[in-house]
Amino acid sequence: MSIWGTNPAAEGGVCRLTAVDISGRHERDGRYLMVCAAVGVETKADAVDAVGAMEFDVLDTEREPRFEVVVDTVSRAVSRLDSDATVVAEKGEFYNKPDWIVEGALGTGFKYVETIGERKAVGVAHHAAYAVRNLLLRHDI
Repeated sequence: MSIWGTNPAAEGGVCRLTAVDISGRHERDGRYLMVCAAVGVETKADAVDAVGAMEFDVLDTEREPRFEVVVDTVSRAVSRLDSDATVVAEKGEFYNKPDWIVEGALGTGFKYVETIGERKAVGVAHHAAYAVRNLLLRHDI
């Protein structure tokens, strides 16, 4: 059973989240090929219990990414999940901005990683984004 908005550690239950990660925020050959993975997960305090869906957004640009660009890229990927689950990410993903600024910019519930389960969920998103980016680079898409 999914429990929305509860602390899984306190309840011993499962929490539904959208874990996000972006691969490719560094310049390569004069461009930035950024892939955002948004992964719908159910987590416990110390583990990922289930992965429900994954969505991606790709941005290929010559401009160095800014906060607003990252927010737009994440928003597009998250909106494809058709979920109102809280978005969770590593702090560096949003240039270490306070969580309330990120939440306001995204227009949805947001938090930074706090539990082992959340960290593992973001790890799933990281591996997905990294794999898709490498696939695009290998096939010069």
